[in-house]
Amino acid sequence: MRSTLRSAGWRAAVLAAGSAVFGAAGLVLADAVPKADGTTAGGSQKSATTAGLPAARIPPQPKELVAAKAYVALDAACARCHQNGRTAGAFSQTAFNNVLDLDAVARMPGLVRPGNPDGSLLFQRMFDHPSGADADGEQKGARPAIAEIEAVREWIEATLAKPGGKAAGSACVPRPGSGNPELATAMRRWLDQIGRAAARDTRFISVAHLQRNCGSDSEIAAWRQTAALVLNGLSWSEKPALLEAVGDSLVLFAVRLKDLGWTAAHWEKLVATYPAAGRSAVSRAISQATGSSVPLLQADWLASATQRAPLYDDLLGLTPTLTELGSLLGSVEALATPAKEGTARIALTKSVETGLPRLIERRVVKGRPLWIAHDYAGGGEGPTTIGNLLEAHKASSGAQNPLTRVGSRMLFMLPNGFPAFAAYDADGKRVDAAAVAGSSRSFGAKGNSGALACRSCHGQSVLSAVDEARAHVESEAFSADAAVREAAAKFHPPADAIAQLFSADQEAARTALTRAGLDPDLLPHGLDPALALARLYDMEVDLGRAAAEFGLDRTAFAERLKSFDGAAADQVLALRLAQGTLLRSEAERLYVALRAGTGGDAAPTPVWPAGTAATPMPLTLWTDNVRYKSGAMLAVYAAAAADCYLTLISIEPGGGATVLYPNDFEQDNLLRAGRTLRVPPLDAEYQLRLRDKGTETFTAICDPHAKTPPGVEHDFERQRFTVLGNWWNFLRRRATLAAERASAPAAAASRPNGRGKAGDVPPPARAEVEPRKSPPAQAAVQIVIE
Repeated sequence: MRSTLRSAGWRAAVLAAGSAVFGAAGLVLADAVPKADGTTAGGSQKSATTAGLPAARIPPQPKELVAAKAYVALDAACARCHQNGRTAGAFSQTAFNNVLDLDAVARMPGLVRPGNPDGSLLFQRMFDHPSGADADGEQKGARPAIAEIEAVREWIEATLAKPGGKAAGSACVPRPGSGNPELATAMRRWLDQIGRAAARDTRFISVAHLQRNCGSDSEIAAWRQTAALVLNGLSWSEKPALLEAVGDSLVLFAVRLKDLGWTAAHWEKLVATYPAAGRSAVSRAISQATGSSVPLLQADWLASATQRAPLYDDLLGLTPTLTELGSLLGSVEALATPAKEGTARIALTKSVETGLPRLIERRVVKGRPLWIAHDYAGGGEGPTTIGNLLEAHKASSGAQNPLTRVGSRMLFMLPNGFPAFAAYDADGKRVDAAAVAGSSRSFGAKGNSGALACRSCHGQSVLSAVDEARAHVESEAFSADAAVREAAAKFHPPADAIAQLFSADQEAARTALTRAGLDPDLLPHGLDPALALARLYDMEVDLGRAAAEFGLDRTAFAERLKSFDGAAADQVLALRLAQGTLLRSEAERLYVALRAGTGGDAAPTPVWPAGTAATPMPLTLWTDNVRYKSGAMLAVYAAAAADCYLTLISIEPGGGATVLYPNDFEQDNLLRAGRTLRVPPLDAEYQLRLRDKGTETFTAICDPHAKTPPGVEHDFERQRFTVLGNWWNFLRRRATLAAERASAPAAAASRPNGRGKAGDVPPPARAEVEPRKSPPAQAAVQIVIE
């Protein structure tokens, strides 16, 4: 580079379908993921048992040298929090839990950009590791070693930019016969064969686009099972509904509405939220046969949308009040207080989920268990809190509650044995993702709401918890009256009895899945199946995924983008997709524009699953083309979601790095939120001309706090554009300096005449205990110079 339906009819249908409500057994509402030492982040002692839970399946180390080095580095630096089987608990509470499955990670556009480590979030997070305490005061891991960072960078550079971003050494197998025309033909034949009445009751689910995007046979099989799991989790029928394979490709499936206990109104309520961009054109014959203009849905959208509130609550028919829920479950007295004999309780000083005192109750409704978690505000600390929880739930009626209940959450079994979830506030009104009174946390943990928030910890099984109340009343510290002790003995069983309840419910959950023909040990990508499939839809969309969803191969879709001449705002989306990724809402907007050939210049309108927030990317970067001739001039564009100081760097094919912005001509590098910056401006005194053939990278760092990134020193009296030298050598120096700064306070404390005496154990470095400020946003794109 040279620097020149909540209507009466709807609700009645749901209540009628749920008149007989419970399956064989209930699923425990556990409270936390235990740490390696058996405690939770909130301090409550937990059992680390994983009886009845899916077994950990750690991917084997690759044989190819570059991938093997990356595997070892990620195992050392990241697996502690992001690999099922390496994490302390049975389930990680993150949405990324398979870091050692390199092939799958390479196909996550939000994490890895093939051949572009500077644009890959995985590399960015390792290099600029957010060490220190998180929002809850939990310590994060140590900063990765430079050798580990380098190994991952080398692997990303070697990752082949094939369709789907398959990792080096692997190939994307073409999947003929699963395009949109083939799906339409298969649906039409199926409907013709089953007869008019059955056709009217039939709908279709597809995973063809996931197969076209290089999904492996095992992954496609997992998504087929997951689609069945999601639908059965919305059914009040006693028998599990089956998905029947349509045709020979095993990517298209038929389901009967009556098997779900649904009417056509249920399906139409669901498809009313389906984005227009995802609706495959179907023939009039198919629409007439099924009675629906949208008889086909993509499985990943289904998982994302239906597992979020309020759509999840509405499809399941959850009642607007806690009192009415008892009627839905088959017993008006199911949620009556005080509790009856047979209720088992678990008291927790501090819930990991809400950070508040919690009382979990296992009630029995018509011989079947119902689990409720009540959260409270106030009540003191430690034993005082446990005492107040005991006092609040004496067996005698009319007992005054010394605590303030702020909300209740429930986990119960549907008639087919699948779990269902519900949440109500202090007034007994149904909530979707509302904040918990008295807590800084929300019902929608990790940005999820509805069932996804619950599944992120519970999955399909249970996590064991240890009651703190029983141990308290049996200790010498207990000093309350005899009535409290009696209530505790009656409602807080011994630890072994609680463990037996957990074990029975764990086994019941597995039995329900097996009875439905599903694998109870299924953990695709290390996550609960519904959560994993929903994540596929929610994650950023790259060129391969967009082509698969659009029904074209990658090359044909790239040509479509290149020739697209729609509105200016849509052309920007096309350029960004050709060079990187789009948010799901942006991709949906672009699909509509590509199909219609029209679009507006306004910002893209979010089209997002119910219950989520479509926030803009922190930083976006693109150029005015993807391929250039040597000697051509170009412009680079940047936009940020929040005010920040932008540094734009060019990395030439040979590795030399130069800061393009700020420069001697434009020293004020504040980028205002929502504004697009062009480098150079149209009226600039300089131009950017491409020189060396090969791949050139443009990387941007936008920091809300500092005008200049660490290691960059401008001297515009000597250089109009700051030269950094070899880019990777520059990054090594930055990483070394960061490591030295992090260790400097500890080293100073151990020196004589310092704050500590020689030989003293140094206190934790300040940088490792204080919450980190908002990190810089980063982005990188690549162009080809011919």
